[in-house]
Amino acid sequence: SAASGDMIDIAGEGLGPEPGEVLIQIDGLDLQAEIYGWYDLGVHIKLPSLPLAVETEADIVIVRGDGAVSNPVQIKVIPAKRPVTPPPAPVK
Repeated sequence: SAASGDMIDIAGEGLGPEPGEVLIQIDGLDLQAEIYGWYDLGVHIKLPSLPLAVETEADIVIVRGDGAVSNPVQIKVIPAKRPVTPPPAPVK
């Protein structure tokens, strides 16, 4: 599992030298992940930032530069942690 907006590595093989795209399929939507590294044996991506309230199942699909599509990889996307801000100081 990974949080919405997290950077993750996906291992594979035969992805080729030409970057393609990485799709996150969640709740009937195909969202593109930002690619930070494309290698023959894996990709380094950033998951899209999503306003999730609960943990959600998703599939990751890698489309090679030549258009070949990988089998989906299942992942649980958890809501991003929000920074805790202190309450405002009382007004005197």
